[in-house]
Amino acid sequence: MPKENTTLDKDLYDSLQVARKGKPRHFCLIAKNQDVCKLIVQKKPITEGVATKAKSESKGTLIIQGVVVGSGVDLAFEVLDAEPSIKPMKIREFIDEQTEISCKPRWSVVKALQESKTTRGKKRKS
Repeated sequence: MPKENTTLDKDLYDSLQVARKGKPRHFCLIAKNQDVCKLIVQKKPITEGVATKAKSESKGTLIIQGVVVGSGVDLAFEVLDAEPSIKPMKIREFIDEQTEISCKPRWSVVKALQESKTTRGKKRKS
């Protein structure tokens, strides 16, 4: 775990830790040219409004959405259609800068995205 007050994005840190354990998480990557501006990772699908707001706040020009699944230090960013032009090294640098997590990201083009388990079907506490 990182030292006190060194993690810039606590939500990203927490979500990536869960993804590294093999649980699929939805992601939205905002980029400008080849640079990553923002990365959102969460359990629920990311809405168009949230993605657009993040794009305008971070002054990005490109939105890439998909599912991230990890296995230890390996993180597979699964996308539909074609592999994005952003280099995995840029993603690694951004994650390290924001969360101090060491990882090896890679793109994975898939036919269908994995679904993260939602809270439907769980019993409520009375």
